[in-house]
Amino acid sequence: MAITDFEGFHHLCRLSGITDNYYDIRGVHHVASFEAKRSLLSSMRISVETDADIHAQIEKISLRGWQTVIPSVLVYPKEEATIQLTLNDTQINRPVVWQVVEENGKTHSGDWLFETHQATEERELNGVRYYRFDAQLPGLGTGYHQLIIKPDEASSTTALLIVTPETCYQPSAFKDGHKVWGISLQLYALRSKRNWGIGDFTDLRDAIKI
Repeated sequence: MAITDFEGFHHLCRLSGITDNYYDIRGVHHVASFEAKRSLLSSMRISVETDADIHAQIEKISLRGWQTVIPSVLVYPKEEATIQLTLNDTQINRPVVWQVVEENGKTHSGDWLFETHQATEERELNGVRYYRFDAQLPGLGTGYHQLIIKPDEASSTTALLIVTPETCYQPSAFKDGHKVWGISLQLYALRSKRNWGIGDFTDLRDAIKI
């Protein structure tokens, strides 16, 4: 049976990290074809031959997200400070202790107290009721920080918290709408004896000095 649920197919692709489209360096818009997406799914060992396969894979990915308190990596802009937690019914109405250790060593700590009526979503899995809540974190500087959450006395989970600037650095000429000319250097193409094969900012600094 052929695939007919294309909306579900594209949703599965997005859940799997496959983008729908992109703009190349010349500003040309490219839309990923159905076959290209299907090939990428296959390389990720996600086989979809029918609509039923699509729905089963979406459900599988959805269930995976409900079985962890937080993802192992969280990325959000500096201006935002809200994360999503998933707690089971035994972890409600009691303090959820949290701690953030910034990359400079500075620490923040506190606790949240959630009630079921505050949940944004809920679901039952294997007889256990799970709830999702929005939790507020303190304002943090950009960088790679460690988030530790203890939803109860017996468990603890850790995530890498990546706080990003709202935009990349832009020279004033770009901000004013002017065009500039320069040399293009792809950072990942730099090679040195000390890097991991894909370049880093130390290599960029050395290249600028040459």
